[in-house]
Amino acid sequence: MKQQNNKTQKQAVLVVVNMQSKHISQQGLYDITLSLVDETRQEPACLEYNCYSSIDDDSVMEVILFENVDGHQTHMNSPHVLAFQAKYQALDLQYAVQRVDYKQN
Repeated sequence: MKQQNNKTQKQAVLVVVNMQSKHISQQGLYDITLSLVDETRQEPACLEYNCYSSIDDDSVMEVILFENVDGHQTHMNSPHVLAFQAKYQALDLQYAVQRVDYKQN
């Protein structure tokens, strides 16, 4: 098990976040999420960051590629993410986060 964790820490990780809120429109949530793009893309461990609006429901999806799990953890503790979480806590965001090993085919 420990060997797998070491592998994961060195391997790129794709983070997919799916968000919805009953208190704001999909466009509003998308616009708010875009506020994170520039600063996140400037993080040393961020390889790619894109946001999408679902055509099936009112959710917004973030897809972020980090160099490794540590890079994602650093992102989660960054001032712009912490400020985002504090500012939009009142929106009662419903979200699911999935992290997967990124293997380019």
